Amino acid sequence: MCLSREAEKIFKEAEDMRRILDVPHSNKSSEKEKFRSLTKIQEKKQEAEKRRALRQQASKARHEAVEKDKMLKKSVNEIRRNEKPGEVHKTMTVCIDSNINEKEELGAYLVAEEIKYEIGSNLLPKSFGFKRETMYQAMGNDLKLQKLSKWEEEDQILILLETDDIVPKLYYQIHESDPATGTFTEKINLITFVKSIQESVTGKSVTLILYGMEKYFKKMKKYNQNEFRGRVVNSTKQKKCGTMNQLPIISNIEFQSSMVELQLHTQTSYRVIDSVDQLGKLLVNYTKAIAEAPFKKQRKAEGFDWFASTDSAGSVRVDKDGQGLGALWMEQLQLFGNVGIDAARAIYKFYPSPKLLLKAYSECETSEEGMNLLREIDVRFGVGPLTQERKLGPELSRKIYRFFISTNPEQCLGAL
Repeated sequence: MCLSREAEKIFKEAEDMRRILDVPHSNKSSEKEKFRSLTKIQEKKQEAEKRRALRQQASKARHEAVEKDKMLKKSVNEIRRNEKPGEVHKTMTVCIDSNINEKEELGAYLVAEEIKYEIGSNLLPKSFGFKRETMYQAMGNDLKLQKLSKWEEEDQILILLETDDIVPKLYYQIHESDPATGTFTEKINLITFVKSIQESVTGKSVTLILYGMEKYFKKMKKYNQNEFRGRVVNSTKQKKCGTMNQLPIISNIEFQSSMVELQLHTQTSYRVIDSVDQLGKLLVNYTKAIAEAPFKKQRKAEGFDWFASTDSAGSVRVDKDGQGLGALWMEQLQLFGNVGIDAARAIYKFYPSPKLLLKAYSECETSEEGMNLLREIDVRFGVGPLTQERKLGPELSRKIYRFFISTNPEQCLGAL
């Protein structure tokens, strides 16, 4: 009984000792597990934050790309809209020389049509120059799309010449003499004047604006009437001289022939005006024409997908698929003398288009062979039992050949 009690006591003490020894070890393990779990939670939070940041960056990049695309499309559409006729003249600036007296009034005409202008010293006195503002896109340092512009000078120049400048030069060009003395002079005429301008502005097209010529001819007519009246009444007050208000006298016919000569020698065009209103409208029209020139050249280079028609009776209609071109070719062949519908059909049977006929002519070794190319083509007249046949013949074959091949504008098609 005593042993059992003693044994229970010893066993209880051993249990208490074991419990005391096991407590620190258990606390240390729980703290490690707790630390590990906290570390894992923190790592997961960091990973989640990184994924969230990546998603936000991707969303922001997509949004910026969409906005950039919208801005690019808007800018391109704006540039294309400004390049179309009716809007493109707003990108033009007219450079008006400061020596022109009516510069302020002309500026008002341009502003009314939404055309910019500037007044300054041009390369040529009393001239009008043109420059165009071209829009384009470029990437800036901040990686954002920027709309920029640059100025380009056009190859057109208008030169204003008044009667004081025109008439003496035209007189020297016509008579090659001084109006006061009647002797030969080497003073500059209008042709040499224009050529000197073209040499100073190489690569540019020059157009002359002749201001006041109609008024000059009216005054000249009145002067001649007064002079004739003075001769009739033997008036001593009338002066017979070769000048009118210190200007030489030239007729309208002399003026027209001299301007034709000028165009042939210098390839220069001209316009005659007599008021500031006409000059302002002319300047506006020229500016719009110069502004729309690139668009029209591009459209012309692309060609048309349709054929022009006419309202005249008996015209041949050609659709965009080319239906009717054969009938048009036969209609053209009938423009030759003694070529009816039967002869035109016979030629069309062998050569369904002008291109094929020209190709056949180019393959002929001699002109004699080309002249006889169509000679032996059979032409059928009538229908049924009344049908007759004959050859096209050498004369008509020769005419058609010369029409397509000859480069001489004075060539007679029917000559032997």
